[in-house]
Amino acid sequence: MKSINTILIVSILGLTIFYSRAYPQIKKTAQAGMTFLNIGVGARAAGLGGSFIAQDKDPSVIFWNPAGIASIEGGAYCIERNMWFADITQNAAALAYNFGKFGVIGVSLIAMDYGTFYGTEISLADREFFNYRETGEFTIDEYAAGLSYARMISNKFFVGTTVKYVTQNLFNSTIQKGLAPEKTIDNSVDVFAIDFGTHYKTGFKSLTFAMSARNFSKDIQFPEQSESFSLPLIFTIGVYMDVLNFYPSINKNHSFYLSFDGIHPRDYVEKVSIGAEYGFMDILFLRLGYKWNFSAENFAAGFGFKHRLSSQIGITVNYAYSNMKYFAAVHRFSISGTF
Repeated sequence: MKSINTILIVSILGLTIFYSRAYPQIKKTAQAGMTFLNIGVGARAAGLGGSFIAQDKDPSVIFWNPAGIASIEGGAYCIERNMWFADITQNAAALAYNFGKFGVIGVSLIAMDYGTFYGTEISLADREFFNYRETGEFTIDEYAAGLSYARMISNKFFVGTTVKYVTQNLFNSTIQKGLAPEKTIDNSVDVFAIDFGTHYKTGFKSLTFAMSARNFSKDIQFPEQSESFSLPLIFTIGVYMDVLNFYPSINKNHSFYLSFDGIHPRDYVEKVSIGAEYGFMDILFLRLGYKWNFSAENFAAGFGFKHRLSSQIGITVNYAYSNMKYFAAVHRFSISGTF
C-alpha cells in the first residue's frame, strides 16, 4: 500500500508538470485588475515556491487558504515584508485566535507601497494641446483587509472563508470634453471579495489535500470608464506530506515536507509550484521551491528559525530569496509566533 500511494502521488505530480510544459496554452493576459493580489504573501510560502495552500497551523496561510488556520491552537500572528522589484514593497500582517467549539477567527491586511510619483498632465490652456504641466507628487494606494472564519468539521476535514475589502486609488486626474470646464476624476475603486478553501487530512501518514478559490467578486470599473474588470480569480489544488513518516527512527528529530500546488488563474496560463522543507528538531528549517509557467518568478530558497519560550509561546523568523527572470532578486522577511 505504501508503494502504491507513493507511485500514485509521484505520477500525478509528474503528469501535471509535463502537461504544463509540453502543451501550449492561450495566454489570458489583461483579464483582471488589482493584480497586486497575485503577489504571494509570506517568507515561508515564498521559500516553498508558493506551494502553500495545504499548510496549516501557520497564520500566514490565511492569505492562501483560510481553512489552514482551523488547526491553530490558542492564538497566532505574523508580520510579513516583501521587498518586491522596482522599489515596490508589500507589507502584510495577520492574527488568528481559536475560540474553541466556535471555531477560529482571523484578521489580515495587505498594504502595497509604490513610493512617490511625480505627476504631469496635458495643459489645455488656450487650446494648446501636447503642452504638459506638472501636477505635483502623488502616491498610489492599494489595500486588502480581511476577516476570516475557519472550523474543523472533523479531525480530518477543515473549511474556511475570508471576506475582504479591496481598494485601489490611482490618484486624481483632470479631463476636459470639448469646451466644457475641466473635471477632476477620483480614480479610486473598492470592492468586497471572498476567499474560501478546504483541507482534507487523508489519515495516510501526514498526507493532506487542499483546495482554495481566492478573489471572488463582482465586476468593477473606474469612474468615467466604460469597461469593467474583475479581480484576479485563482483556483488552486494542493498536496502536502512529510515523506520521513515512512522512517519513524529518523522522523523523531527530522522532517522533510514536500508540497505541490496546481494553479488555475483567470488572467494567465495554468501554473505549477513545488516546494521542499527540511526541519531539524522543529528549530531550524531549510526550504527550496520552483515555479513553472510563471511570468516573472522561478527558483526560490529560504530558511527559518523557531524559538519556544514555553509550550504555548513561540516565535519564528523566516527569510526567502526569489529569483526573478527579468528583474532583480526579491527578498522577503517575516516574524510569526504563537500565544
